[in-house]
Parts: sequence; structure tokens; C-alpha cells
Amino acid sequence: MKSQINNRYTFFRLFGTALLLLCFITEPLYSQWTAARPDGHAPIGVHAEHTHHKGEWMIGYKYFMTYSDRHLDGNSEVPLSNILDNYIMAGQDMMMHMHMFEVMYATSDRLTLMLMGDLMFHNMNHAHAPGFGEDHSHNTSGLGDIRLSGLYMFYDRNNQRMHTELGFTIPTGRIDYFEGYDMQLGSGTVDLISGLTWLAQRERTSFGAQASGQFSFYENSRNYRRGERVNATAWSGYVINDWISPLIRLSLNHTGAISGRDPNLDPSIDPARNPNFHSGQQVDAGAGLNVYLREGRFSGVRLALEFLYPIYQNLDDPQMANRFTGVFGVQYAF
Repeated sequence: MKSQINNRYTFFRLFGTALLLLCFITEPLYSQWTAARPDGHAPIGVHAEHTHHKGEWMIGYKYFMTYSDRHLDGNSEVPLSNILDNYIMAGQDMMMHMHMFEVMYATSDRLTLMLMGDLMFHNMNHAHAPGFGEDHSHNTSGLGDIRLSGLYMFYDRNNQRMHTELGFTIPTGRIDYFEGYDMQLGSGTVDLISGLTWLAQRERTSFGAQASGQFSFYENSRNYRRGERVNATAWSGYVINDWISPLIRLSLNHTGAISGRDPNLDPSIDPARNPNFHSGQQVDAGAGLNVYLREGRFSGVRLALEFLYPIYQNLDDPQMANRFTGVFGVQYAF
């Protein structure tokens, strides 16, 4: 099983690299990078991937849906019955819905400020070990952590752009639910946000890459600290016409281990309540579509969707693994 996953990951990596290089070599240069085309933004699941011109505003909404329905230890699937031999209960499946709202404003052609907030809804169906009650579901919902950051564009020539992101989170998401750590709505700490983004365009193709991370540096009020969350992603788009562009993306995610433990979460009851079972790596392959309305009443509106499928997951000890993520968004710049 492990070799099959590794072979599939290697295939996608080599195929995607070859495709990007082929497009980049064969396409003629675009005169100057511009956002005024359908691939002027990255796939909708990427955050903080563009800046704006001085005085420009953008408001946006994104909807994320992530579904999980199995347990992995390393990259091997663990039957639910095996987990229930050692725990009172364990998750059967989990659905996460997130409604994200964003506002961006450019104070200059170099600096764009961004505010992001989200409403989160988690639902997990639990199975019980024999003799320990009936199967049931748990729900958590509410406001997540607010993100404030600045995006500074330091390179803009040769049909390419580069910008950095630096900011922090405000711990507005609840962390006092009697559920697993992944069912909490925030980190409970003021976290550092950082990132670096590169963008390039050709006549009909575009490319982008981003490295980003979120880091907690101290324990929250529940006596634990979230591990680092680091992402590296690359994408490519193709302009079919002035208003539509399909895109592909590869995303690598790393989540560090939790330090400390919430005293109200007994790790012997459910593996999701064990702080040692929340680290690992995941590689997603994605496909999306961007629609840009250039003229008429809705000029400046972007509609986008993206579907992400995990092609590789390596999780530390038994924990729930993602099955897929779907994203839809609408953005309006003025």
C-alpha cells in the first residue's frame, strides 16, 4: 500500500513539473503581469496570493467543505474496530464547513492590508466500543480566529511579481469544547502568519508558488500549544478566453505536534483527544476554475471553485484522514 501511494505521488509530481516546464518554455512572454485576466488570481483555495493597486478595495467570500471518513497510522489505514479495541469511542466520519470573509485594501502599489474571519461548523459521528453506549454525533460551531496581515510586493517586472506576507491572528475562536483538538475553533493564542508568493504570466498561461506558515509560541488558556502549520503550493492556469481559466495545483501541508494537554480532554477515551495524534504531512492535487467578469453590470466580480484530493497522507498515530476538500468563492474588486 505504501509503495503504491509513493509511486502515485511521484507520478503526479513528475507529471506536474514536466507540464509546467513545457508551458513555460513554449509560451511567449506576456508584456506585464496583470490581475485583469481570469488567471490573475490563484486557485480559490490559496490565501493571500495577490496584491492590489493603491486605493483599491476587494471584498470576498469563500466556502470550504472538508470530509474525513477513515483513520491512518502513518500512511496505512487502521480499521475502526481495531481502534475501538483500545478506546471507548472514535470518529466514524467528520464534516467541516467554513465560511470565510475577507477584506483587502491597498495603501500603496506596494502594500496591501488584509483582514480575514470565518464561521466554522464541525460535525463528527462517533462509534462506541461494545458496552460503552450508542453511536452519536458531536457538533461545534462559531467564529474562528481573525487574521490580520500586510502583503508587501517587492518585485514587479519581467512579467513576474513577488510579495511577502506578515501578520498575526486574534484568538477569537473557542477552544473549550469537550471534543477533540480538531473540533476546536481556534488556537487560543496570538499566532504569527508569514508567507512568500511568486507569480508569473505568459500569453495564455500563468504560474504561481507560495510558501506560508502559522506559528504559535506559547500555551493557551487550556495549557497546550498548537504545532506549526506550514504549506507549500504551486499552481498553473490556462486562459481559454477573456473570462474563463482552468487551473491545476499541488499542495504540500505539514502540521507539527501539539505541546501540552487540555486537562478536560482525556486521551484514553478517544484518539482525537490525544495531543500526540495531530501531526503529519499531506499532499493534495487540485483542479479549479476561475471566471472573471470584465464588462457590464458585474464588472470586477470573480467566481471560482476548486476541488482538492489527497494523493498522500502520513499521519502520526491513528487520526482521521481527509477524503476531499471543495472550495467555492466570489470576490469583487473596486
